Amino acid sequence: MERSAVPLISLVFIFFGERNLRGRFEEPLLMFMSWFSLLLGVLFILMVPLGIFNTLRIEQQSSEQIDSQVEQRITDIQTVQQQLEQTTSEDQMRELISRLDTQGRSPDIQNREQVNQIKEELSGFLSTTAQRTQIEAEQTRRNRRITLFKNSVKWNIGALVSGVLFVTIWRGTAWARKKV
Repeated sequence: MERSAVPLISLVFIFFGERNLRGRFEEPLLMFMSWFSLLLGVLFILMVPLGIFNTLRIEQQSSEQIDSQVEQRITDIQTVQQQLEQTTSEDQMRELISRLDTQGRSPDIQNREQVNQIKEELSGFLSTTAQRTQIEAEQTRRNRRITLFKNSVKWNIGALVSGVLFVTIWRGTAWARKKV
């Protein structure tokens, strides 16, 4: 839609001189260009409903993609929470933390009291992470929706205006479609 101004300006320049100083071979070409501007106008106008439906479809796909990613992260968090609940000894806790921490930093666990303390901290962190994931997903969904609808309005208005201008060019070039 952003480049529709180029053919519009081109057609205006082509038809600007009307029949003045035109060769005999140019008359069929002018008639073709006149009808071509009508075809372009109709195509641009027909793009508006297509653009609206595609906007709705893209928004739905984007929302489904975000939902899928959130669901995967929540499932991962729930899996870790279940493993955390089943952890009872210092060795099991060290193993769980080493699987979660990819940088190799794990606390030195000495007794059962530290296991319970780490369980509480990790459980709180996991629940906070789950809530934060939901909030970030909703914010991402909202931002994508706003951006998509802004672009859709811009493109659909551009298509409508371009279509009307192409049809206007066609109406203004009735002289090119008449046989001399």
